[in-house]
Amino acid sequence: MFSEQSSSQRALSAETLSAEAVFVDHVESTSGGEVCPAVSGHTAVRPSINRQIAEPICESTQLVAASHSNIETSRVAVVILNYRTPEMVIDCLESLTTEVDLDADRVIVVDNQSPDDSASRIRDVVEQRGWQNWCRVVVSPSNDGFSAGNNFGIASQSSEFYWLLNSDTIVRPGALQLMLEAARANSDAAIVAPTLTWPDGKAQQSRFRFGSPAAEFLASAQLLALSRLVEGRAPKEFSQDASWVSFASVLVRATAYQQIGPMDDRYFMYYEDTDYCRRAIEHGWKIVSEPRASVVHLRGGSSPVKRLAAELRRRPFYYYASRARYFAKFYGQGGLIVANLCWSLGRLLSMPRDWLGIRQRTACHAEWRDNWTNILNPLGGASK
Repeated sequence: MFSEQSSSQRALSAETLSAEAVFVDHVESTSGGEVCPAVSGHTAVRPSINRQIAEPICESTQLVAASHSNIETSRVAVVILNYRTPEMVIDCLESLTTEVDLDADRVIVVDNQSPDDSASRIRDVVEQRGWQNWCRVVVSPSNDGFSAGNNFGIASQSSEFYWLLNSDTIVRPGALQLMLEAARANSDAAIVAPTLTWPDGKAQQSRFRFGSPAAEFLASAQLLALSRLVEGRAPKEFSQDASWVSFASVLVRATAYQQIGPMDDRYFMYYEDTDYCRRAIEHGWKIVSEPRASVVHLRGGSSPVKRLAAELRRRPFYYYASRARYFAKFYGQGGLIVANLCWSLGRLLSMPRDWLGIRQRTACHAEWRDNWTNILNPLGGASK
């Protein structure tokens, strides 16, 4: 349910900012949309940035916005973030060759300061295969995480839509066109998500409810009756009532991005997609699924978190720092404490069944302690 004020804000935004006129530029933060010099015959709008938690804008975003201020507006700008995954990026680019409109679309590969020769290897392949007219590689000045890297790529290209695409993805034929059709059929959709699949075509779970202290209890308690209740209320994979979607592949409307603001770069990795979907809904936008659009998600990219969780090994610091930021940002510091206590209570209920072998253990190593990461200052500093 959205407020009348949010609907009118969207109408005003659509009237003031034609999709072709939006130039996502983060050089300045102003109290309102500031009209900037024309770009390729269009009026460019420098958006205001009004975050729920006041934060400085990533320096790398400022630099790239300043250096690419004369690039003409595209229909779709695909942003692929790379960190030591050049072969995956190249495979992803290959899958895009039949998807993108070579005249209307652009692909930006953002190398997030990989310590190897990723950037040069990708550039060489782009030139060798003749992709340089629609694809370019940019290097972020520093590795500030998933959000900052995507903001950097978005700021480098004026576009009607932005397609955020993980490096460990393979796009199936027709996915882009189907998502564009869904976006244009749903003018109040900030984000359109495809179906994420395994290589064998089996769908992955990529639509979720927002995390909450109560959900932390249910996740750690692993009680059969409660699990069935939760599964019964969980969004179906292709339903339109999910709270948030995985940002392994999402199409983002530029006018929505201008209104919502950039992704929160204080999350180094994880929870940034939950955060952004929550902010989109707070601004009166919708999250839409297009089940016919299919993108293979290999889950073999830069982060080891899912592998470590599957092996019940200890997850890295940045995962728990992002978790702390999410709960403190949307529930307050007290809400973070309650979430941790709920998780601990649920774990107390599930531990005896682990010992007796009734159910398989699900808690990661040291999760009891790691949940309290940054408890004294969960909003302070980037979660690196």
